Amino acid sequence: HTHTHTRPRPFLFLLPPHALLLLHPQKQTRANRFYFSTNTATFGSLNNLNRDFKSPALHEVLFRDILFVHAPSGVWASYHNVSDNTMSLGRFIGNTGMQCYYNRAGFPMTAGTLQAANTLLCGSTDLYFNALDADGGFYGAGVCSPNQQETFGPCWNAREASGGRFNNGCPWDDPGNSASLGPTRPGSSAGPGEYGLPDLSGDGFTTPAVGFGQAVGLNTGTPGSGQNNMRVFVR
Repeated sequence: HTHTHTRPRPFLFLLPPHALLLLHPQKQTRANRFYFSTNTATFGSLNNLNRDFKSPALHEVLFRDILFVHAPSGVWASYHNVSDNTMSLGRFIGNTGMQCYYNRAGFPMTAGTLQAANTLLCGSTDLYFNALDADGGFYGAGVCSPNQQETFGPCWNAREASGGRFNNGCPWDDPGNSASLGPTRPGSSAGPGEYGLPDLSGDGFTTPAVGFGQAVGLNTGTPGSGQNNMRVFVR
């Protein structure tokens, strides 16, 4: 679009390995999920893009459409009519609450280069928010656990890589760890470093997902450099 009033406006950058809201050990990590919704605090600097950055636009800009652009791959996905332009993305995430999606459809991708075929995505590029962990049906058809690796904020339906300790296949296999931008937490039996992730904080609970980046095999940047990131725009 060429008109200023329709140009997508960025509201935040997510720069793992310390993904937004995952700057602290386990007990604090999930508590900080409200940075995505009701907590209006901002942090970071555009001059220091190997660290997390959050803009006040997350809470101030009313939105209808949302665009995700992954780096360094350049793979992107756009979703139209996610909201009705009456609320900010932060409020939208807060109003959504935690959801057990299981086989439910999400917001379909309107345009983009993201593809689900031959990836760890569960056959779909649909966008979701605040997904509970179904562990591939481990708890029963249509059932999710409220105490496992759920996530808060934007996410995609994916499975963990084969060989992972908690790999249970599709659908919704540890969404916080497999394809999210928000906070997660290990399950009750989890311990530091169990996923074998790059973790500069030393707490063992850093998610490497970068949204759909890990599930599609796009996170080829150097850990800690900010090269692997997701840029999110709304309009």
